[in-house]
Amino acid sequence: MQHLEYFLDVIWPELKVTVTSVTDEWAGAAIGGPNARAILAACVTGTAVDNATLPFMGIVHGRIAGVPVMICRLSFSGEMAFEVYSGAGYGTLVWEALIEAG
Repeated sequence: MQHLEYFLDVIWPELKVTVTSVTDEWAGAAIGGPNARAILAACVTGTAVDNATLPFMGIVHGRIAGVPVMICRLSFSGEMAFEVYSGAGYGTLVWEALIEAG
């Protein structure tokens, strides 16, 4: 946030924009390892998580336990990995569905 505020103040003072943190509005879970895709596929609906649909650095929207989620395929360790984001009030429900799936 400070980085963006710095850019607005120093680099782009002519821009008429406001930066607002929405961090508290989201819950996130990371799932990684050789079974990550299978576990995620077992509980997500509304999208696929195969390579064609969700390539590296890709994002898709779907549902887990009926909750709207955003799924990002990210990994910088060489393992298959995903990040799953939902509204903050649904983080526990999504987490429990992921745990139950594997």
